[in-house]
Amino acid sequence: MVETPHFIGFDIGGSNIRAEVLDSHGCPLQLRTSLRRALPGASETAQGQAFEGIPEAGGPHRLPPPEGRLPEAVMGIVEEMTASAGEEISSRIAAVGVGCAGLIGRDGVVLASPNIPGFKGVPLRALLAERLGRRVALDNDATAAAVAEASLGAAAGASDAVFLTLGTGIGAAVMTDGAIRRGSHNLAGEAGHMIFERGGRPCGCGGRGCWEQSASGTALGRLARGRAEAGGWESLRALGGGQTKGIRAEHVTMLARSGDRVACDLLGEFAENVAVGVNNLVAMLDPEVVVMGGGLFAEAEAGGFLLSRLKVALEGMLSYGRRRPAVALRRAELGDRAGAIGAALLARDQPGAD
Repeated sequence: MVETPHFIGFDIGGSNIRAEVLDSHGCPLQLRTSLRRALPGASETAQGQAFEGIPEAGGPHRLPPPEGRLPEAVMGIVEEMTASAGEEISSRIAAVGVGCAGLIGRDGVVLASPNIPGFKGVPLRALLAERLGRRVALDNDATAAAVAEASLGAAAGASDAVFLTLGTGIGAAVMTDGAIRRGSHNLAGEAGHMIFERGGRPCGCGGRGCWEQSASGTALGRLARGRAEAGGWESLRALGGGQTKGIRAEHVTMLARSGDRVACDLLGEFAENVAVGVNNLVAMLDPEVVVMGGGLFAEAEAGGFLLSRLKVALEGMLSYGRRRPAVALRRAELGDRAGAIGAALLARDQPGAD
């Protein structure tokens, strides 16, 4: 009897690792095994960054784990989850795909990852292939999510699209003529690090004033805490457990949906920051569709509410206005599963996979 090959994909983000298993036709499987794990060592740092960004002077500073320790822990989790998934489906995992936040070179080296301490110059593809004894496909996590949304989600059937994920930072990918645009060094699509404010807030990439410092989930949480610290807004403080540091980005959308005036104003300001970058991408790339994903858009009601605010902000500034053909602005359909599903698709479709 011929054993049916299956493919597992991993999404390594700033605070957790998620996995998905696909059959040879690209259909995701429902497994009993937990396919999400907290990222050890980096999880505390990343979770703090997700709502605090780069610490202010005198603010909370968390030391990242020594370089080398975190990659080893991540590889251990990937190995364990791959083995568990293979046992549950009683079949072989033919290849492994990994989407990882950061700059991923063509040679499978993680050059840098602003939101995952310790991932710098790590030859992750080669290390995993040796450890797992399987073919490994490695790409940027936003690129993996784009592959999934283009194949099975909000951009299915489109030839030209922009994919954005708003969470700890801003991940992005571009598809032109039906193919992911990778650039000469496999580093295309780093839209989150376009300069939004010259000389602005320091970014984990080493620059200052990057778009993600004004338009990510981190940025929204920071805006909310700043507004709460200015006085009042007890409803927001209550959601944060009575402490400003407990306030998170999703608390703003929660209050805005209920009609809270301050939250609505703040969300409108944030949507303007997002719209500036989206407008620039639309003007430069002329996509059919812009897909918005990541933590801020993962929940249907909150994500839909934010998307409606973004559409209003974008319509007010879109270059050429109504003379430009309409661009569809859609919420990602695969939610936080997109990165892992896309990584599994990359594993299935890599040369030599069987």
